[in-house]
Amino acid sequence: MKKALPLVLAFLLVCFASTPAHAAFTDVPNDHWAKNEIEFLTKKNIIKGYDNGRFGPRDYITRKQAVIMMIRALKLNVSNRPKPHFKDVSPTQNGYKEIATAVDEGWFLKGSSFYPDRPLTREEMARCLAKAYQLTNKGASSFKDVSTSSPYYSDIMALVSNDITSGYTKTTFGPKDPVNRAQFAVFMSRIYSKPLTYIVKRGSTAVKTFDSKEDAIEFALTSNDLTVHPVSNTVNTYPDQFLGTNSAKINNGVLIYNGFENQKSFDADFFTPYISYVKNQKPVDSLFDTFIVLGRTYSQTGSFQQTINSTGNDANYAEWKWYMDRTFSGSGVVPNLNQSASMNPVAKKVNVYLSIPYPKYRGQFVDLAGKKVPVTAASRYQLVNWYVNETMKKFQAGGYKNVELSGFYWLNETVINPEDQELVKKTSALLKSKGKQLIYSPHSRSTNFEHWQEYGFSGAYLQSNAFKVKTSLKDVQKQLHSGYLEALTYGSGINLEIDDVSLSNDIQDRITKFDEYLRLGRLYHLPGKSVIMYQGTEMIYRLGTYHSKYGERYANFQKAYDDLYAFLKNK
Repeated sequence: MKKALPLVLAFLLVCFASTPAHAAFTDVPNDHWAKNEIEFLTKKNIIKGYDNGRFGPRDYITRKQAVIMMIRALKLNVSNRPKPHFKDVSPTQNGYKEIATAVDEGWFLKGSSFYPDRPLTREEMARCLAKAYQLTNKGASSFKDVSTSSPYYSDIMALVSNDITSGYTKTTFGPKDPVNRAQFAVFMSRIYSKPLTYIVKRGSTAVKTFDSKEDAIEFALTSNDLTVHPVSNTVNTYPDQFLGTNSAKINNGVLIYNGFENQKSFDADFFTPYISYVKNQKPVDSLFDTFIVLGRTYSQTGSFQQTINSTGNDANYAEWKWYMDRTFSGSGVVPNLNQSASMNPVAKKVNVYLSIPYPKYRGQFVDLAGKKVPVTAASRYQLVNWYVNETMKKFQAGGYKNVELSGFYWLNETVINPEDQELVKKTSALLKSKGKQLIYSPHSRSTNFEHWQEYGFSGAYLQSNAFKVKTSLKDVQKQLHSGYLEALTYGSGINLEIDDVSLSNDIQDRITKFDEYLRLGRLYHLPGKSVIMYQGTEMIYRLGTYHSKYGERYANFQKAYDDLYAFLKNK
């Protein structure tokens, strides 16, 4: 029955619309809670607005409208269905056969009346979706207003189990509340926020299909040669491939931290095992072609990222300027990267992306003259605009011949609220007007990752965060499968990850995890695609130099470095 869902969505055009889909509606502002979902459905021509430019987010859907919409779209046979015997629905009424069919299919509870013009309630919508699309309940309810004895209990929990709804709060579902167009858009877009079907493959051969991502991954873990892939449908086409090298002009990128969190003074020698693959202390081939320079902090307690505690990021113009100056100082990344490339015999030029800190969203900004302005959407963009222009001026003034500024890196790892979404879009447009790219690296639980292209990013590099898993190797593999699958689903790149480690008891543990990144990466055909790499502050340097410096106790470092080179070069 799930395969028929696209027909349901397509039929909404007839039931709810009279004009072409609008890019924006007069009654759906940027901060509307369902804006993303409404935009998704209208862009897909699933639901449309009214002739007057409104969407009508608060307009209710009636029970009869829902029935006619779903029955016709699913093309169910409405003939010879049992009579529902409703007092308020006669065989001569429009929609009678559809109502009889819906009741026969179990979408509605039987009773003496149907109330065809009554608004559809949330519990009724839950039952319609759960029964029509065979959604199953996998958990217990925490909703205080949904009794386990309710005939809708399992249907409501089926929607929760499939991430279609989480209720108004953790304890409130509002089962008797009517469903409006905005809520309906959210229900349906959440169904399509992920594939309906997943396929497990051995090489290019299909082995088994699943409705659940989790079940597909569990099956893939039963053998070391299985991969999991999204299956496209008539509403969403999933690329089932990673980001190519043309979009952000990155083949192999590496993250270089240079904020307060890394007090290192950089020199040209440091970058040699990054720019080139070093064998027997000699550069023999190119390695990383792109360097992503980012600073997480500006003081012991001050963060350039979005923080749960808003006081953690209180960065003003002075802090942003401090970071900019640090990047271009004599011991900073850019001058020394340029010098290292100029001396390298195998790779004379590299690309660089410079990070844009996250502009705080509360309080006041203090400019370099000491003037205070309230933090607003406009003043946040003004800070970003100033920073981009000043950074580009500094880069141009440096006259770097061996480093090219390809673009900027959005430091924050998630795009949560509507204001941030608009800020990212405006920042991307600003950079494109200057011939530059904008990229970011969302973490494994990042909000709105699937919209990365809509925000204007040229590249997104998903973190699986498997290197943080502390339990078992199987759990590491599960996390990696999930990350690679998400990247395939939304066409992003991958952020390979290994943390800093020198000589300690957990060396082999971290290298074993890194080996799994590479092994599964090859299985998913990641080599040759656009990747970046998190390596703490200097792990690549350690992998490439410690064996020759400190002897056989670091032999596993050299092997990991060699394996990384072979992976990045697709050898």
